[in-house]
Formats: sequence, structure tokens, C-alpha cells
Amino acid sequence: MLKLALVEVAYEELAKENQKISNSKVSVITGLQRRDIVRISKDEKEVSLNNVVTKIIGQWQIDSRFLNENETPKTLTISGKSSEFSLLVSSVSTDINPYAILFELERLGLINKTDKEATMTNSFKELSSKSLKEIIDLLTTQSSDLFTAVEENISKIEPVPNLHLLTEFDNIDPDAVPELRKWLLKKGSEFHNEALSKLSKHDLDLNPDLAKGKDGVRVSLSAYSKVEEVIVINTEIEE
Repeated sequence: MLKLALVEVAYEELAKENQKISNSKVSVITGLQRRDIVRISKDEKEVSLNNVVTKIIGQWQIDSRFLNENETPKTLTISGKSSEFSLLVSSVSTDINPYAILFELERLGLINKTDKEATMTNSFKELSSKSLKEIIDLLTTQSSDLFTAVEENISKIEPVPNLHLLTEFDNIDPDAVPELRKWLLKKGSEFHNEALSKLSKHDLDLNPDLAKGKDGVRVSLSAYSKVEEVIVINTEIEE
């Protein structure tokens, strides 16, 4: 985290002086080795791709060009530069290859794909199937957001507090667990889809008419559920 902070500050200093950013200059300013600079730069590009993916999913859910008559995301053609999916991607960013986005959406389990079409799904990839690096990145981001949200609530910096809720019961019928797991996943997914649709309508990249020289802010919403078995330890002592 310290290395990342040093690189970010170096980027800012070079930008202020209107100098071209290079790994060599950043290495001299920070004292970090070039391989660290390259790795951090690569991670930032991956984060940028994730942001674009989120915005594309949001655009797919609100743009009438990509919706069915009942206002649900329709199946899109994917072949060629003039395909519906290419149009969707270019409506968000012209710097990203549509096939790279298509690959990422399929990898994340967010679409079902054939040779000619792609359909959005509501399925979410299990955390257990992610690589170790992806798990660490996810936990780092979510932990940082949680600490910041709680800190702001305690210090009462904002007039409207951050969402920070916990609902817990510690004596649930174990026979109900399969049903509750499905219910929590379904309701959580529905809420996130609703939040995605709402936030995307205020995103300055997706709605350039709203920008007008404004600097955007980051809004993050995270949720999880956990079912933990209670282990009963026999404390009887045999004589």
C-alpha cells in the first residue's frame, strides 16, 4: 500500500509539471525498483478494466438501445465492429477492445455467450473459484471501504451517514439453511442490480451531459452473507 501511495504521488507531481510519465522517472522520484513500478501500473490497468466492465453492465441495463420491450437487457449480437455489443462498449469507452470486455464478462459469469450472441445473466461467480490474488484484492478494497465508512459515521463528517448494517441470528434451524442461502443470494443480487441501475444514471462517463466540467466522486456498495455452523463441544468429564 505504501508503494502504491508513492507511485500515485509521483504521477501527480509529474502531471503538475506537465512532464511525460515514465517508469524511469517514477522510479527516480520514489526510489522504488522498476519492476515494482511496472507491477503497480499493471494493477491499475486491471482496476480500470473492472471499472469499465461495471459501467458497461450498467449501460446495458438502462440504455433503450439494448433493452427489450419489457425494459430488460436483451440478447446482443457480438460478431464484428458493427455488432450491438461493440456499440454498447463504444458507448462507454472507445479505448477498450469489445472482445476483451466480452472475454471478461464471460470469465466473471455475467453473460452466456454463443458464437453470435451474448445474453446477460444474474449469476455471480463463487468467491471460492477466484484466484488467490483476486481474493486478496477484493478483501483489501472492501476492508478499506468498510473502515472508512465506519470512521466517517463515528466522526459524523457527513450529514447523511454511510450505510452500515448487520442482521444476525445465532440459533437458526439448520434445516432452513439451504433455503436461507438461496434467499439471501437472490435478494442481495436484486438489490445490487437495482443499485447498479440507479448509480449508472448519475455516472458522468455514461451521462456526459451531466458532466459540465465536474469532477466525479466514487460511490461504493458492498454486501455479503455468511452462514456459520455452531460447533458444540462436549464438556462432560467421565469419572
